[in-house]
Amino acid sequence: MFHKSFDLADNLCTELQSLYKYDESFSVCVHNALNGAIPLVIKEKFPNASITCNEPFPYFINHLVGLGFNVINKNKLYKTHMNKEVHMSKFSIHIGNPPYQ
Repeated sequence: MFHKSFDLADNLCTELQSLYKYDESFSVCVHNALNGAIPLVIKEKFPNASITCNEPFPYFINHLVGLGFNVINKNKLYKTHMNKEVHMSKFSIHIGNPPYQ
C-alpha cells in the first residue's frame, strides 16, 4: 500500500497527541527530516513546540531552513535561536525518520 509522506508523518505524530496538549511547549529533534513532512505535521499539531531538524543530507538543509526550522548538520547550526553548542539531551523528544534514523 502506498502512503503519502504527510499521511505517514501524521501517523507517526499521533502518539504525541496522547503525551502533549495542542498549546503545550516542548522541544523536539527530528532526525532525517528530509522533505519536512514530519516537522510540518508537528508544527501544525503543536504550534508552540520548538522544532529542530538534525539533517545529515546537505540537499535538504536549505529547504528545511526555508520552512522555518532550526537545522543541525554535523553539529553546525544553520538557523537558530538556540545556544551555539547543541546537546541532544536538551530535547524533550527525539523522532527518527526510519529507515534513516
